[in-house]
Amino acid sequence: MKQQAKITSKLPGQIFSETVINQPKEVLYQLPCENSIKRTLRNQRTGNHPNDGNCDDLKTLKVEGEWALYHNENLLLHDNGTDAEERILVFGTDNELQLLVDADTWFLDGNFKLAPKPFLQLYVIRIEKNSVYVSTLFILMQNKTRSSYESMFSTILNICKD
Repeated sequence: MKQQAKITSKLPGQIFSETVINQPKEVLYQLPCENSIKRTLRNQRTGNHPNDGNCDDLKTLKVEGEWALYHNENLLLHDNGTDAEERILVFGTDNELQLLVDADTWFLDGNFKLAPKPFLQLYVIRIEKNSVYVSTLFILMQNKTRSSYESMFSTILNICKD
């Protein structure tokens, strides 16, 4: 997991979820708590990319190149553009998206403290698979207006249809 944190732009929650999803329970019981692992992964990433997340202007923020890919697969599923009044970025892989589509229940979590500046909120959608909660989509939102949430959910439903 540490190596993935160093060489990819994948979020620590994604790395953790993808690693533990198919592990036997015996292995899971021996792991440190999820938050400790994610903190370690964030520290690994910060050591390699100390200036990441320091964009102050959403009008100039472009997610492209290696930051939009994971193992040559598109990670950026949606960006409503630099001209959008309420900027929304949706990240996830096709595999994670399929897990979301196949799931009966989605668990939604909005977090304000973990959102990188200048975003206001990091929104995570998880599903349960094999008694493990798997993060499937990560959404960065510029604000928390009703129209932002409506746009986010509409976008997610459209992505799931495709």
